[in-house]
Amino acid sequence: ASLVKALLVNGATPLGPRGPGAALPDDRPDGASGFGRVDVAAVVDAAATCVSCELFERALQDVGEELEILATRLDPTVHPTTRLKVTLAWTDAPGEALQSDLDLIVIADGQERHGNLGASPYFDRANTIEQVDWEAPPPGDLRILVRAHRLACDALDGTIPAQPFHVVVRME
Repeated sequence: ASLVKALLVNGATPLGPRGPGAALPDDRPDGASGFGRVDVAAVVDAAATCVSCELFERALQDVGEELEILATRLDPTVHPTTRLKVTLAWTDAPGEALQSDLDLIVIADGQERHGNLGASPYFDRANTIEQVDWEAPPPGDLRILVRAHRLACDALDGTIPAQPFHVVVRME
């Protein structure tokens, strides 16, 4: 389920700028339009729309654990990246609130963005999908990190099972 969510959200097309007085900047999802319109063609034929598209499947085992899933160099002479979309998705355990909470952190040439919150110093604590949609990221080193802020415990024995997740990276 998290793979399908990550692919569909990463390929979504924004619905356009928000109206005057909007509470959130244009690059963040909201309750009315979410991440935008599903664009199946962009998901199925990613090679036609991407300079580079990658899919990662990993798991975190411990609270505080951090995985660097991609480290590369954005070189405008090789890959003229005008947009970077990184989408993290995971399937959560049942409960009244978020049971496992993962953080998406994207760092490009020293500038940091957090999933669903852009350049904010805070992290999303409510959703199982996080995305960084970065128009014209700076050239230089690119790092994509996923960190376990909180992981669900097994109700029977109190152990923490591994939390699998998927990340889709699209450079256009």
